[in-house]
Amino acid sequence: MELFFNQISFKPYIVGIFIALFVFSCGQKAAKNVTAEKATNTTTPKVQPSVDAAGNTVPKKKSTTVVKKKNASKSSFNIAFGSCNKHDEPQPLWNPILKNKPDLWIWTGDIIYGDTKNMELMQSKYDAQKKNPSYQKILDYCPVIGVWDDHDFGQNDGGKKYTMKKESKDLLMSFLDVPEDAEVMKHDGVYTSYTYGEKDKMIKVILLDCRTFKDDIKRTNKISIADPNADLLGATQWAWFENELRQSKASVNIIVSSIQVIPEEHRFEKWANHPTDRARLFELLKKTKPKNTVLVSGDRHIGELSKIDLEGFGTLVEITSSGLTHAYTSFTSEDNKHRIGKPQPVLNFGVINIDWNAYSPILKMELRGEDNKQLQMFRMAIKK
Repeated sequence: MELFFNQISFKPYIVGIFIALFVFSCGQKAAKNVTAEKATNTTTPKVQPSVDAAGNTVPKKKSTTVVKKKNASKSSFNIAFGSCNKHDEPQPLWNPILKNKPDLWIWTGDIIYGDTKNMELMQSKYDAQKKNPSYQKILDYCPVIGVWDDHDFGQNDGGKKYTMKKESKDLLMSFLDVPEDAEVMKHDGVYTSYTYGEKDKMIKVILLDCRTFKDDIKRTNKISIADPNADLLGATQWAWFENELRQSKASVNIIVSSIQVIPEEHRFEKWANHPTDRARLFELLKKTKPKNTVLVSGDRHIGELSKIDLEGFGTLVEITSSGLTHAYTSFTSEDNKHRIGKPQPVLNFGVINIDWNAYSPILKMELRGEDNKQLQMFRMAIKK
């Protein structure tokens, strides 16, 4: 035994090693405890509510900034749109619309069927539409913009003689959650524009008002009679529209008109009933040459695609989507020398997909129906 202790005493460095290991182990445990304590005590600072001069809490306003969804891809942009919607009828298309993952929803007219000068009645219809559970999913999913046509304006085939234009506008702006300081609130009518994206992936949406300044069109045997002197947009909107096209830096320009622009032959409302304005629009496109321009329209209770070749501009395509709750089911045939493919007299909505990531960027237009069935499709290359 004595020999053993003597051997230990001759090797003191062994004791030093044991002591060092013990100290290191204790230090590691202490470090872990400190880290855990810091993680447990970390909190997110609370945002203090805004108060007015009297010290009263000011309710938080809904942001008007377009916020990108978590799943939104920078390489593509999906725009869904539709028209002709009755608040008190089944609305089976909202879930199929959501399946297309829209980055934007555009109302292209007839959001409700108001057809009244009674603003309380019209308000009640807007309220019922906004409370629709399926439509609320759209509101939660993406930004919503839009323009009116005649039924949500307040009068079938109505125009500038309708006496409740201002009151009706206020209801529409409220339904769309347009902020009070927006430019559209500073002038007569509901025409306005929005831009999405930036640099070479910018998209501009121009919403035209085809009601506020519209001259009446005479009808004989329910057939509209074209009038070259009948105004549609009004001088102020025309000047604004030209400036929007001339100043556009967007790679894609989408012009929304509640009534059809290209078709000429049918007997209903259309730009061809105002032939001077229709020609003026085409000349304006030739003069300003906005990049990759597409027309979007509604109103007709059918879906269809039309195109026209404009000398000095190129091919102009229009996609018409209507309606969301009711369609022209008794439709048999109708002349349209500009039509692409077949008309779709069923419930439908439109989708424009802009794929920036393709080898050659592509703009795809689709008409889709119940169960998200593709009814028609047209592709065009996005030119630089």
